[in-house]
Amino acid sequence: MVSALEGKIKLVLDPQTTKRSWKYRSNANKHAWGALNSSCQLVTCSRFVERNRQNLRSIVQSCIQCIDESERLHEKVVAASVKFMNALDEFVWQEILPHHVLTNALVACMSLSFNVSARVLFHQI
Repeated sequence: MVSALEGKIKLVLDPQTTKRSWKYRSNANKHAWGALNSSCQLVTCSRFVERNRQNLRSIVQSCIQCIDESERLHEKVVAASVKFMNALDEFVWQEILPHHVLTNALVACMSLSFNVSARVLFHQI
């Protein structure tokens, strides 16, 4: 099940998706958004987290990539990625995720924050 959710997230990250029709891209965005929201619910269960460590790492890395590519991806997908990362508890961050993933997550979130701030500032001038 987790690998199916992960596949839906990775589909929206595939560079070939941008070359497809608007209908295909729209469906990819909907599926990724739904997969991320479903994942948010799943990570609240500690048994699920224990059994799916490797897949969680992969989903977090996909979320980081979604945030990194926020300029290209649909806003709902990026917001759901941030929501998923926010739903992870301290145990997941400390025990399951390697330190380089944590570093990448921080850089991606800071980059997103900077991009949003720059857009707000640009529109105010």
